[in-house]
Amino acid sequence: MLHTANEINFLEYSEEQKRERVAHLLSRELACALDLNDHLKLAVNALDGRAHSNISNLLRSLLGQLMTHELLLIQRLEILAPGSGNVHDHSQGHQKFWVLYPEENRDCRAHLEALVAGYAGFMRSTSEIATTVKRFADVDSLQLLKDCEAVGNRGLWFLEIYLEGLAVGMDSSRLPRCPESIGAAH
Repeated sequence: MLHTANEINFLEYSEEQKRERVAHLLSRELACALDLNDHLKLAVNALDGRAHSNISNLLRSLLGQLMTHELLLIQRLEILAPGSGNVHDHSQGHQKFWVLYPEENRDCRAHLEALVAGYAGFMRSTSEIATTVKRFADVDSLQLLKDCEAVGNRGLWFLEIYLEGLAVGMDSSRLPRCPESIGAAH
C-alpha cells in the first residue's frame, strides 16, 4: 500500500501524540463553537421581544443544540487529555468576520445574516478539523465532529430559509419550526 508523505507523517505519531493532536483539534472546534454560541446569545438577547416567536424559538433551539455539542466536545476532551476541557481555555476562538456585523444592531435580518456567516465559518472549520482527525483514525472524535456538522448544516439551513422568508415578506408564523434536539442523540 502506497502512502503520501503527509500520511507517513501521521503514521509516525505514537498513540499518545495522536491523542494530544486530536485533543488540540477538538479544542479548536470547541473554541469555534463557543464563538458561535456567543453570537447566538447576542442575537437572542438583542431580538428578545422584537422578533416573531418562530424566530426567537429558532435562535433558542439553535443555541440549545450548539450547547449540547459543546458539552459533548468537553467530555471527549476530558477523555483524551484530562484537564483540557476547561471552557475558559477555549474562549479565544473569535473569528474576524464578526466585526462586519454590529452587535448592538436590533435588526432581525442583520442578526440572521451574521449567524449565516457564523455558521458557514463554523462548518468550514469543522470540516477541516474532521478531515485531519480522520487521518488519526479516532473514530469517536470523528463521529462527534460529524454530529457537529449535522447540527451546523441543519442550523445553517434553517437560518437561510428564515432569511429568504423575510426577504420575500413571508409571514414569519409560516416559517418552519426548528426541532429542539437535532443531532443530539449521541
